[in-house]
Amino acid sequence: MSKVDNFTIIHKGVRAAINNCVAKSLACRISKKRMIKSLASDIAEMVELISVHAKHEDNFIFNQQRLLLSWGGPIVRELEQEHIEIHERELNIIDLSTRLVNNPTKEDLETLQEELQDYKTVMWNHLEEEETQVNDAMNETFTVEEMAEIIRNLEQSVEKRDKMLMTKYLFPATTTREKLLMMGDPNPSTIKVALLGSLVFPLLHASARLVVATTSPVSDHDSSSC
Repeated sequence: MSKVDNFTIIHKGVRAAINNCVAKSLACRISKKRMIKSLASDIAEMVELISVHAKHEDNFIFNQQRLLLSWGGPIVRELEQEHIEIHERELNIIDLSTRLVNNPTKEDLETLQEELQDYKTVMWNHLEEEETQVNDAMNETFTVEEMAEIIRNLEQSVEKRDKMLMTKYLFPATTTREKLLMMGDPNPSTIKVALLGSLVFPLLHASARLVVATTSPVSDHDSSSC
């Protein structure tokens, strides 16, 4: 039986949000206030997205007792602690971006660029651990049906804005077949792939961007991240 992948596709949205902020920071110029404000806004979105993602991992995956009692238990506990430590990095990045908006300096911009690069390195290692070690432990601990139920319960708990925020970054980073796989259709027809890929999914992506732009962000930055 083939292994179920519980993390890789959704993590493409996380990686896309981080890559966007790193790239924007490197392109940013002190003299361009609009660029600085746009960067700060994207950083706030990145932290919001990853904080919510982490909260759902903690509440629906990492708290599974059979998983904690398996060989993957110590790894899960370590990654839970990393969620807290990563969020501390995120708060520092938020503070730097806010300071940069209020008083742009070359030194603060360079510091922010370095912090984002370091954050990306830490996050890539963290995500890879989830995609390999935790995913392997889940496949050895749960049946396919049990894993599907865990993920379904997680998805049903996600608020509309959080879904739209993930969609904003996830859709450009995934193929049409990956989107359909997330929607529960592992074997779509060629016609369905073509139709959804050229018409429906672009409209959904545009709708997600609009919802994110016109709704208030989650103000609770005290939840853990990633």
